[in-house]
Amino acid sequence: MNRAISKVMLRDSGGALDDFNSSISLNPQAAHAYFNRGNLFASLKNYQEAETDFSQALKYSPNDPLSLKRRADMRGKLSRKQEAINDYKMAIDVKIKLENISLIPNANIF
Repeated sequence: MNRAISKVMLRDSGGALDDFNSSISLNPQAAHAYFNRGNLFASLKNYQEAETDFSQALKYSPNDPLSLKRRADMRGKLSRKQEAINDYKMAIDVKIKLENISLIPNANIF
């Protein structure tokens, strides 16, 4: 995975794609691998493949507001406006819930 990200930074899209594919084949439930490959597809303007990868990332990490936001971005690019709006709303809801949960351990009653 790190090598794939390094290749993205070096603008070696083909090599990065090969490495992301290898990472996914080794661990097909790795949400972060789908997320990163989705970002690569988005940078290549392959919005359908990116949307598919963000959906896969959400399958394994359904409470990830960033994956929801990125999928919404792709759905907007694909002229699927209502689906994009729904994803943006879900991303906001999930982010708010996660922020509220993170506040609980820090609460001082006295």
